[in-house]
Amino acid sequence: MYIANQDSRSQANNQPAQPTFVDQGHQGVHGRMPKQKRFKQMGTNYLSVTLVFLIGILIALVVVALFFYKSTSEGSYVDTSTYQSVDINVAGQSGGQIYFGQIKTLNPNYIIMDNVFYLQAGTNSNNFTLNSLTCALYTPLNQIVIERSQVAFWENLSTKSQIVTDITKWHTDKLQCAKPTDSTPSTSSSTTK
Repeated sequence: MYIANQDSRSQANNQPAQPTFVDQGHQGVHGRMPKQKRFKQMGTNYLSVTLVFLIGILIALVVVALFFYKSTSEGSYVDTSTYQSVDINVAGQSGGQIYFGQIKTLNPNYIIMDNVFYLQAGTNSNNFTLNSLTCALYTPLNQIVIERSQVAFWENLSTKSQIVTDITKWHTDKLQCAKPTDSTPSTSSSTTK
């Protein structure tokens, strides 16, 4: 009996353990995922976080670029604190007429100037008189619209320019229009050589 009991115990102890099959969704011993699945999940999480971070940086860069973007259109070069001169082509050649004033609108189709002045030839070939556009025979308003195809060039005038000084004097002294028949112009004169 003793031997039989011993045999039954030894048979129970000597039996190889039956393999347990685990499906792939099972997390194994102590609730852990298999190593391979953990690495795949960490890779996916790392990729997602990196992608979200890069998209956030891209959006921030676009916002900063739009905030600090300075237009390089021609109109951005107009200095609104001073006056401009616009050289008009006459009969297809530049140097036909120059207007002085403040450019208010500048686009591919036209230029609009306010507070417009022009030089009128005096009795001496080197003597010019600055006149307001409103002094023209037909008494236009003090604004001019110039077709862009007629513009040879335009430029900002320095505040030290004699033209700017004369325009300022025109306004402060409330000068009157010079008449072509006047022997002494009532406006300040600018001479060119």
